[in-house]
Amino acid sequence: MTNHLSSGAYRIDPVVDIIYDTLLGGGPVQRCVDEIRTNIAASAVVLTIDVRGQGGERITFCSSGEVLGQPSEINLESLFGNRNSCAKPALPEQLADFYHVTADAGSSEDARYHLWMLRSQDASPFSQQDSMVCAMLLSHIRRAFELAGRIGTTDVERQVYSSVLDRLSVGAIILDDKGAILQTTALAASILNTRDGLTAHRGHLGATSASDDKDLQIAIKAALAGRPLNGEAMAAPRAVSVARDSGARDLGLIVQPLGAPAHADGKLRHSAAVVFIRDPERNAELESGTLRQLFDLTPAEAAVARSLTTGLSLDEAAGALNISRNTARAHLRSIFSKSGITRQTELMRLVLNSAAVLGDAPAFSLQ
Repeated sequence: MTNHLSSGAYRIDPVVDIIYDTLLGGGPVQRCVDEIRTNIAASAVVLTIDVRGQGGERITFCSSGEVLGQPSEINLESLFGNRNSCAKPALPEQLADFYHVTADAGSSEDARYHLWMLRSQDASPFSQQDSMVCAMLLSHIRRAFELAGRIGTTDVERQVYSSVLDRLSVGAIILDDKGAILQTTALAASILNTRDGLTAHRGHLGATSASDDKDLQIAIKAALAGRPLNGEAMAAPRAVSVARDSGARDLGLIVQPLGAPAHADGKLRHSAAVVFIRDPERNAELESGTLRQLFDLTPAEAAVARSLTTGLSLDEAAGALNISRNTARAHLRSIFSKSGITRQTELMRLVLNSAAVLGDAPAFSLQ
């Protein structure tokens, strides 16, 4: 967002651009304060943010040049950084001989922002337009902070949801209102890259089999047409089975319309449908350590339980673990005793419906 207000020899649109570029990109707030001081020809600029309402913490950012005449003797942060109140700081007596303009925004219930711009009386005084510029710059700072917080939250949500879907061996592809691919989870991207049943062509999802592709495109069009608007009910999802060229079992797809909220950020604002993909050849990977913690198993018992839930028989599990059938049976009896079940089919249901399938989720970081 740019603004074409100018004052004297300076223009603020580059400053506004820097505010958004810096704060939305996770850059330092100090850069914004420094740019304001440089571009509006101030001796000093101070930004304070009261982050937790009445009595909460105040964060202070200061920028000064040849400062108010005597930089080494005036500590701006100590003067403006009052932690005891969200009220706008009164002009400290030490700075009373300097020209200044100030603006405030926000609320004590959320976060309150104050911006001070100061000049030595050897320089030109601030004008009414300068006061308007101060208020406008503070408004942009507040807006950039709010957007950055919202984007950060939604990015974390996407990482969490994608991680969970991958752990459940479910891929997801988000489509826009034209059917173009907006975003894929890691598992969905892996499936597309193999071109075994599904493919991405010119940014659109397709099936490698002509007959299956016809069914898929019909389902996608129905989902796009059934996108809920203004509180309308969600159209029913459609199921599509897609054959694979490799001869592996068919991929199972669910195509469902989406209703993106108006406040959604970036390209996801245009999301209109989602395609969930289940590959029957992929099993949720169970981590032995998680099984041990959830069901109080020994390492050997967890290894047997893990093998059995992949579909192996007791004999096959014993062979895979290089133990005797009697040892495997003893471990199974212990597992039954600890979990309160009596049959191997119950064990599979218990484990696969537990949090064990989420136990070894890929790591993700909060940037």
